[in-house]
Amino acid sequence: MSLTSLFTANPSFASPILLRESVIPEILDMLEFETDSVQEATLHMLSAACADQACRKLISSAECSKVLMQFWKGERKASDAVKSAAAGVLVKVTFVDKEMEKSVFADRALVDGFINALKRSSSGEGARGAADAANAVESLAYLTVRGSVKEVIVKDAGLVKALIAMLKKDDKSIQYGVVTIFTNLTALRRRLSEEEEQLMKLKEVSGEAVMKADPLDDDKQVEARGIKLVAAGLVSPLCAISASATVSLSAAIAQLFLNLCNDKRNRGKIVQDGGVKALSLIIQKLVSPTESPAYLIAVQAIAKIAITTDPNLAFTPVSRALDLVRPLVHLLNSDSSLQNFEGLMALTNLASYSDSVRARIVSAQGVKAMEYLQFNDNTLVRRAATESLCNMMFEPSVFDSYVTSKMGEGRLSMMVALCDVDDYETRRAAAGALAILSSSPDACRLIIGDTARGVDMILGLLFHEEEHANPELLHRGVEICKNVAAVGGTLAQRLESVGIVKVLRGVALHPMKEIAMGAVEALQNLQKAGVQVLSKPQSTVRVVGSKGPAAAPAAGPKIEEID
Repeated sequence: MSLTSLFTANPSFASPILLRESVIPEILDMLEFETDSVQEATLHMLSAACADQACRKLISSAECSKVLMQFWKGERKASDAVKSAAAGVLVKVTFVDKEMEKSVFADRALVDGFINALKRSSSGEGARGAADAANAVESLAYLTVRGSVKEVIVKDAGLVKALIAMLKKDDKSIQYGVVTIFTNLTALRRRLSEEEEQLMKLKEVSGEAVMKADPLDDDKQVEARGIKLVAAGLVSPLCAISASATVSLSAAIAQLFLNLCNDKRNRGKIVQDGGVKALSLIIQKLVSPTESPAYLIAVQAIAKIAITTDPNLAFTPVSRALDLVRPLVHLLNSDSSLQNFEGLMALTNLASYSDSVRARIVSAQGVKAMEYLQFNDNTLVRRAATESLCNMMFEPSVFDSYVTSKMGEGRLSMMVALCDVDDYETRRAAAGALAILSSSPDACRLIIGDTARGVDMILGLLFHEEEHANPELLHRGVEICKNVAAVGGTLAQRLESVGIVKVLRGVALHPMKEIAMGAVEALQNLQKAGVQVLSKPQSTVRVVGSKGPAAAPAAGPKIEEID
């Protein structure tokens, strides 16, 4: 029917026709008196019309819904095809009419009917295999928003196998429907914001009806379904259809991959079955975030893989990693803090892959995006940005931009400031970046600066009371102090003025050899700069190394006085 085609192509254009007063009565007459083929075509038109909200509400009206129920329950004589088509319309109408929803889902008859039709069509039984399959897939795509239906499907191994087999059919509409079903099965429940949670509590207190979350959609249930689907072999055919998928199908596949990648246990199998290549093709097809909102969804799925997978395994040859840098940088510019965080974590891991990847991050404006996100209010995003920049310090152009450029002082000041935040991981990353940068005398001068902030930062990292001692921060602090002291001159004097010698003498007794020897080297550098490191003015310093970590301070590296 031409009206069916109109609804399929443009529901807003076709809806005024159906909404005319005389049309629904005429449709009801057709369902009453016409042949099975006409009845079936009419029901398919009503199904297509349900895409429009106003039409869906009209179809749920008493007279129309009554006829649909009669067809489905067999109270009207009709062919199996008509019953199936009527059931498909009923599924969509239940989203509007809650009373009908209760009636339709009073038992599993409707769901089982679609499941059996799909299995029959998949096995080649029945003359109407393709038509029944299309109707069953579309209906199940709607039904799988219900937790109970999700569990019915995932526990039916035969049905899952039949759905996966349908991905291999050269029918884009069926492929899209199947992907939608699997997407619904694996979708995590949206997290409520703090404001939304507070509003829910207020409604409960005031006695308002509040829709309770379905326990079948709890995270553990969703993750279990995802693991079952991956184990059933979903990924390989999903990858196979990615190359020829339309833009809309590609967007749906991207969302399904993202759902599956939410559970890190699935990521290895996704990489093994070609998921990275498939997602790369989808990203190329979707072009950019401005071309398709699903672009960032596909990139986010790649980011999740990159966070937990060795780049040497997932992104070989290196050209694949290089091609993904620019898309990952797009995540850094997203309005979503989660996408910012995951993009940063992925780039941190990729930056350790090769020099060429780090250079590509620079050319893709990734470093600027990382520096901007250091000002983010979200602690996790700020931490990830600092960790990414720490890894990028091994790129010469980035190192130089912090040491020699006009903006270097501001950038270094930011790192110094982050060494004093409450979040330990952020402090560790910032201190790591400064430890690398302090190999440059120019950077040391900028770190110390003209205020007390730089030397206070070093003292904070070296803080060595037993209950506060932290080997990682100590190690970074010792490295910075050693390099600053090596510059000598006023920098060494600044360190001396805040009592750094006494602190270093304590750190030199640390049981970890790397830390203890670093503190001794820092003392040596201070002594070379003319700083008195011993209590006796006439003393000189000699370093005696040990052959391993000491069980007691006396056995560690120590400074001896020579008369």
